[in-house]
Amino acid sequence: MSRLRIVPLPELLADVREALEDLPRYRADHEYFGEHRAELLAAYDGQWVAVYQQKVVAHGQNHEQVIAALKEQGLRPSSTAIHFVIRKEPCFVLAAV
Repeated sequence: MSRLRIVPLPELLADVREALEDLPRYRADHEYFGEHRAELLAAYDGQWVAVYQQKVVAHGQNHEQVIAALKEQGLRPSSTAIHFVIRKEPCFVLAAV
């Protein structure tokens, strides 16, 4: 069972400030996937890939492996760009209910 934690306001504000300062790097990391798609497909087709500071820092067959590898490196998964790299574009079917 998960426990909720009350976060003091100064700590919360520090986290928000850090996230805002990190936003340009985070955006650039996501753009890296599009700009380097061919290279990433050649090396990591069918894998989860994590990019931090425009470098591949982890990859694996499942999301959990990548999260574990990021934590081992001291990186926060929530501030790391993680994508599933696949040659075939996914197809989504929307159904009205």
